[in-house]
Amino acid sequence: MGKGPQALISYLQTNKIWVLLLFIIVAGRVWLASYIPVMEFTEARYAEIARKAFVLDQWIPLWYRDDQPFWGKPPLAFWSTTLSYYVFGVSELATRLPSILYTAATMLVISCWLRLLDRTALILPVCFVYSSFFMVLQSAGTILTDPLLTLCTTTVMLAFWQCLTQEKALVGWSILLWSCLGIGLLTKGPVVLVLCGLPCGVWALTQGRFLKAFRNTWFLPGIVLMLLIASPWYYLQEQRTPGFLEYFLIGEHFYRFTEPGWEGDLYGAAKDQPIGMIWLFLLIGLLPWLFIILWELIFRRDKLFAKALAVEKPLSVYLGLWLLMPTLFFTFAGNIIPTYVIPMLPSAAILLVMATTLRPAQIQWLGFVFAVFFFVLLLTAYEFYFKSHKYNQKPVIDEYHRLNKLDPGPLHYTGAETFSFVFYGGGVATHGRVWPDSGSPNTKYIAVRDMWIKSFEPRLKPRCTKQMQQGDVSFWYCPSINKNGVDDSQ
Repeated sequence: MGKGPQALISYLQTNKIWVLLLFIIVAGRVWLASYIPVMEFTEARYAEIARKAFVLDQWIPLWYRDDQPFWGKPPLAFWSTTLSYYVFGVSELATRLPSILYTAATMLVISCWLRLLDRTALILPVCFVYSSFFMVLQSAGTILTDPLLTLCTTTVMLAFWQCLTQEKALVGWSILLWSCLGIGLLTKGPVVLVLCGLPCGVWALTQGRFLKAFRNTWFLPGIVLMLLIASPWYYLQEQRTPGFLEYFLIGEHFYRFTEPGWEGDLYGAAKDQPIGMIWLFLLIGLLPWLFIILWELIFRRDKLFAKALAVEKPLSVYLGLWLLMPTLFFTFAGNIIPTYVIPMLPSAAILLVMATTLRPAQIQWLGFVFAVFFFVLLLTAYEFYFKSHKYNQKPVIDEYHRLNKLDPGPLHYTGAETFSFVFYGGGVATHGRVWPDSGSPNTKYIAVRDMWIKSFEPRLKPRCTKQMQQGDVSFWYCPSINKNGVDDSQ
């Protein structure tokens, strides 16, 4: 099959049913993203950071809390969500839409690469595999930095391949490569250099193309371009919030990976994982296709190895290094989480389709079934567990807004801020363990954590009525004293 656009159009027209099923997967993820509330911890935290930027119209710096700047990540993924709020308003779908678009764009980059490799027939199978990895499906409908980072790293890997496999590479590929590295620095920081630099450098060295890599990628001008894209934000962030560079570059990118249980994390507890845990995370990232790989290794081993060996060596080595080198790098890191493997999954999808003995139609049907199974699993988990869980504070805010229309009054939440409560409350609630406005006769609403209900009960019971229970939070309506004649000022 040819490389031209006509060949691609013909291929897609011939496979209309598969294109439709792939669209259904995307549509299903969009619907779930709009249906399931934003919940604790990471997603609600990131959504509230983006909402603050939208409300304050302040893009540098981003704010973690009203008095605390956010230093944990660069801004680009948050800016994407903030821009989505400007266009669509603050909602669940607007919060998650950038991640969905970045995941779809990653599949487009993969498709472009396969077309350039004259492997157009693999486009749909690879897209079905990639879009049905459970970790990809989950991250695609969540506000995270990983979908944008994966788009950047996938584009860099494509551009580097084009630079080194062409006798005289077009300068456009070099510009694309270094631009995406600059965008990656604005997405998750220097880790993008590791995720791409390690596999690209080792591959160029083992293939005898190291000097060609310097020449064809326009190495020195490329570094300048990358820094021109990324450094202005780093400079402005340090100027406006001194101490950022030390925390982010040294703390987040050195101590985080070298000190188990690093105590300097400003945004949650450090994850002290055993050595080599990243390999288990990689296996989890390969689900559910890991079961197909194991089945073929057990029952079709000879055919699998024969087909895998038939893949041209430079390409298979390149994809293999893309998958394994970052994993090796994180082997001795303790402070890691499962999403670290997401940027390696495009290579896993391509390798799986190239090596498997399954026919394209079988791969596509399996991908569709796996995606539907994930949707059912996610929806079931929400309806029967997370809908009434303490991580979901949207029902409390919804009830407050309903009652507040009938009898206006301020809302108080006992304890420290929870981000889902602040996000859905739009910043209207006060927080703390002190009884709000003691002596005030006006209407008030109070959300009380179960751990503190005994200390609040003496003042709640004479005047307030419990409206609902959401997880470990009870929501109370306290009408004005003029309405019920009870004075709570004692």
